[in-house]
Amino acid sequence: MNFFVKTSLAIVLSLVTITQAKTKIPTPASLVPSNAGKHGFVTIDPQTKRLMFEDGTPARFYGVCFQSYLEATTPISDETMTTLLDDLKEMGVNVIRFQTHTTKMQEGSLGEKINPVALDNRDRFFAHAIKRGIYLHMNLHTRGYGQELAKKYGGNSECIVMIDDIIEMNNKFVTDMLNHVNPHTGRAYKDEPAIISLQLGNEHHTYSREGWRNKYERHTGPIKEEVQRKFNRFLKDKYASRDALAKAWGDLLKDGENPAKGNVPVCNPYVRTWKDTRDPNAKESDMVLFCDAMQIRYHQIMRDLIRNKIGDKKHMISDNGWIRGDRLMRQTAHANLDLMDLQHYWPHGPRWRLPQKDAFAVSTIQDMGISILASMNTAREFDGVKKPGFITEYNSHMDNQYAWELYPVHAVMCNLTGIDGTTVWLYQSDSRPVWWSADHWFSFNRVYSDVRERLIPFVLGAYLARVDVKEEIDSEKLKELAKRVDDGKAKGLSVDFDASLEEKLAAKSFVSSDKQVTIDFPQGTMMLNTPQAIFHVGSGSFKHPMFTFTPYNTDERYCIGLFALDGQSFEDAKIIRVFSIADGTFNMPGFSGKWQGYNRFNKASRRSSENVSNQWTLDRAPN
Repeated sequence: MNFFVKTSLAIVLSLVTITQAKTKIPTPASLVPSNAGKHGFVTIDPQTKRLMFEDGTPARFYGVCFQSYLEATTPISDETMTTLLDDLKEMGVNVIRFQTHTTKMQEGSLGEKINPVALDNRDRFFAHAIKRGIYLHMNLHTRGYGQELAKKYGGNSECIVMIDDIIEMNNKFVTDMLNHVNPHTGRAYKDEPAIISLQLGNEHHTYSREGWRNKYERHTGPIKEEVQRKFNRFLKDKYASRDALAKAWGDLLKDGENPAKGNVPVCNPYVRTWKDTRDPNAKESDMVLFCDAMQIRYHQIMRDLIRNKIGDKKHMISDNGWIRGDRLMRQTAHANLDLMDLQHYWPHGPRWRLPQKDAFAVSTIQDMGISILASMNTAREFDGVKKPGFITEYNSHMDNQYAWELYPVHAVMCNLTGIDGTTVWLYQSDSRPVWWSADHWFSFNRVYSDVRERLIPFVLGAYLARVDVKEEIDSEKLKELAKRVDDGKAKGLSVDFDASLEEKLAAKSFVSSDKQVTIDFPQGTMMLNTPQAIFHVGSGSFKHPMFTFTPYNTDERYCIGLFALDGQSFEDAKIIRVFSIADGTFNMPGFSGKWQGYNRFNKASRRSSENVSNQWTLDRAPN
């Protein structure tokens, strides 16, 4: 048995489990039913437009991003895989989202075939995960031969979804992968119900970050020729004549330039963001619409490939290529995708910020709460039309003093917006250098991550993700909550912003209609109060009819969560799990015992023989 299972769960996961003597205590692993796929494929509830399984069971997913073993070209042992998967299950993880780098998965000068070792690793990892109730959110293509080919012939990442030869190359890999039969399950990937969704690409945008959208004027060679040819065809279809184009563009259309001749040069697409100071001109606006058309075309090509040519009729098709698009792109994505993948970081910032050099304090609620909800809502609905959403990447800098808020608060916000899946970036294998897991910009790994700042909040989030919270946040509710402030100084904005975050949004408070969720944005407090679960973020003494908790440092922000583990209300429960990241005094009527100080540890790992014991135990008093 590995260290994580041997060590008291109270150490790593919840600081105290209050129970009657000799009662078997459920672990967070009990949040993860065995055998992923037993309820059928993940599909969409026709009434709520949220995720459900084919048998009608609601589908809710909480997990991590991980890819090391899924594309490794050297053999990974079964023990290594199952150790990782057992650890993740013990933290309440029931989904892994992974990327695919085709240069790792394929062999040959242009990726003519799939590497058999990498494929065997993937097959076995799938089988082990499925047996443990862990689902897969499958990315079909992240980076690889297509990107290398684009750079070789005069382009860059934006060409992955535009250039026909590159799309064809990628689609051969997708076809081979989905048709492959996993010998350990007996099912082809296209027939595997434990796969939630097929993500078309990872950040495959025709325009995106500033560095991407500034590439078009630098194209050379065959890439330049093909993009310009398609751009001129777009202009010819949009405008009835050159005169009509000249009227729209004015001096931006030069003498002799004519779409019919294919000689109108491209420009860089430009969409005004919250930090920009000018609006796009007519040509730049048309270039954005052209890029939108290319993104739409890519979605249509991929849907036809998956549904008609490969014959995969059941897996949902998702993508995150819309997240930095204009209104048209988001509208089209909502119309054409089955599942809306969203990625955001709160905050993002420079990669190599270290705590000792540049510590900062940004609260998930106080500084970013309304922006996070607005961002989530871009995945959930467009003009009142709902689609299921899945947040495939999110995290906060490890040098953010309040980074711990993100995991549990994010889980509650997902429930409020109706987002049914979330996977934190990143979770690295233990074979990574220590600096990657310990000092990297986001850092999440059970072996190296801080217990108080990362592990306890994450597992608290795993519980909160399963709490039944009424969906209440939509565009109309956001309008009620927030007012726009054009100061351009929203410190909570993610650098990976989307179209909802063009301006700072200020909000006062939110109270759910059933009064079970309360958020005070200026104070940075959140309260969830249901018969089976209580969660609080704030500072000072927390007084509730059920209990009182007072941290030793009343000026310190902290979170605390309680969960009745036996399906009863708190009044009747015999097993209650308590999470807190702060030391303090706890008083709960009906229970007696000694509240032991939290002995923090950071070095213990499953390779360590160190015996760490700091379980907090309380017994229910008579009557």
